[in-house]
Amino acid sequence: MERLRYARDKSVDLVVYTGTYGITTLPDARGVEKELYLYVDENNNNAMPIPKLFWKVVYNPLSQAATVFIGVNNPYITSLKNDYQLCNDVSSKVSWLTWDKNSQKKGFSYACEFADFRKSVPAMPALTVKSLLV
Repeated sequence: MERLRYARDKSVDLVVYTGTYGITTLPDARGVEKELYLYVDENNNNAMPIPKLFWKVVYNPLSQAATVFIGVNNPYITSLKNDYQLCNDVSSKVSWLTWDKNSQKKGFSYACEFADFRKSVPAMPALTVKSLLV
């Protein structure tokens, strides 16, 4: 919702890329982390992995500014562990954010600079980004 408010308030058109990263895991009865899938097919193969993270790149092509937003898809973690952080959190630099990034109930979230994000997610198309979308 913040990106829509930002676009409206600044009278700009933004381009949004979205995707997922990794596979969510939960511990089994022995405490061993197991990947989660939506279903098992008729051949007993796991199908449709449940994403570990959701991400959005919000890009202003005119100013060549972008911010990456990442949401954690695991309501059972109690703190943001290193294996959930793809890049350095810069959410404190994004003045128009109103989220509670540390809410376990709503899901942990954070923001990153585009170049830092692409180091972990090279499949994201290259964009000319000169600054953080603040």
